Amino acid sequence: MTTGKLVELKDLFEPNSQYVKILSEIIDKKIAEWEVPVLEEFKEIRMDQYFYLADHNYCYLFSSL
Repeated sequence: MTTGKLVELKDLFEPNSQYVKILSEIIDKKIAEWEVPVLEEFKEIRMDQYFYLADHNYCYLFSSL
């Protein structure tokens, strides 16, 4: 935040970690738990998924664009 450097999702995790699989499982559970309406079935995030930081949370952005 202080350097202004653009951070990619992969930069937040250890090299060779299964962050896509782990985060996808968490997001899929939250979609079901919170009964989030979706236009199509959620499968998994992309390795280059858009996200931003809000306070102490990661927020993931999903778009067909």
